[in-house]
Amino acid sequence: MLPRISQAVTLLVVAAALIAAAPAGAQETPTTADTVTDTTAPTEIAPGETVTVESTVTETATPDDTTTVELPTWGWALVAAGATAVLIATFALGRASKRNRQRTGERLPAERSQTLLAALSGWLAEGWVIESQSSTEAVVRKGTERRLLSVDAGGAFGRSELPPAEPDPRWTAPGPEPPGGD
Repeated sequence: MLPRISQAVTLLVVAAALIAAAPAGAQETPTTADTVTDTTAPTEIAPGETVTVESTVTETATPDDTTTVELPTWGWALVAAGATAVLIATFALGRASKRNRQRTGERLPAERSQTLLAALSGWLAEGWVIESQSSTEAVVRKGTERRLLSVDAGGAFGRSELPPAEPDPRWTAPGPEPPGGD
């Protein structure tokens, strides 16, 4: 299992290095260019000689309102390294929690509750009635007999006798006299 983890870490480190080494996208800043061409009419300089003067002026300006800010390469490397660290820490914590539960033999609450419900179904089929119940314990009763059914952290089912209960008046109350009894 350890070679797989080291391979995954190596892969993540190589990916982070590639992201860091990638050239930052050069963004061009918009510019404006104004070209003015001035042509003047022919002017006589000397008798019989004509000269034409042509001048071209080009101005380039960068407006201040279109300035963009870019994250430097080292910033992207830092982001990649942080993301990698978060992934590795999450993976390691998940594995440690699972190993700890396996080593101690501790069962999840849902598993313990399912074990108790399975045991209770058998007791109810035999005529026992649930007096009280939680997710890991139940008190059942049949007449004056009472039992505590429980599931411990390891998932083991246990039962123990409880002191007898007073008879429930709902089940032991005398019924009405049959008609014509005298």
